[in-house]
Amino acid sequence: MFPILCKERQNGGKKGVAWICSVSLLVLVVSVFPGPAQASDAERELSRLQTQAENAMAQGDPQGAANSIGRAALLASQLDKQSDATRPPYRIMSDLFRTQEQVYRAIALFQQSGERTPASSGICSLLSQGGQHAVRALEHNSATTASPAVHERLQQETMEWLETVQEVQQEWDCRQ
Repeated sequence: MFPILCKERQNGGKKGVAWICSVSLLVLVVSVFPGPAQASDAERELSRLQTQAENAMAQGDPQGAANSIGRAALLASQLDKQSDATRPPYRIMSDLFRTQEQVYRAIALFQQSGERTPASSGICSLLSQGGQHAVRALEHNSATTASPAVHERLQQETMEWLETVQEVQQEWDCRQ
């Protein structure tokens, strides 16, 4: 249902995960917005940026993915400020995109550092910030007035990202 693109690499006999993982948030746009004919230009741009981030990760470019999903987070934040209570929950999406951005930036730095564990404190800090955004998304999700299907989808995506952050922290030996 949600494509997870992971690539495992052998590093000196140790199995390490290069974590080119992308838990798809593209599904969010499809499930939150009623349909392409009714989507606004901003919502189409949001979808385009998510697709661009996913493509960058699939091509092994976590920095490019972080840049694209960071722009999506900014756009979702702007849409949240413009929306009323009946609109999709952009604040939650913004936090989820920020989570994704932090993880992608951490992946890029980890790869640049030679994928050695334990990861540096800067990399671990990025992962921690990503986890904080996921927790904030959960808090916002509990207060949303979104439809039950949207609420469930957002909660599921948030939990998946929180688990991803925790798994990467453990894999990279980040001290909490």
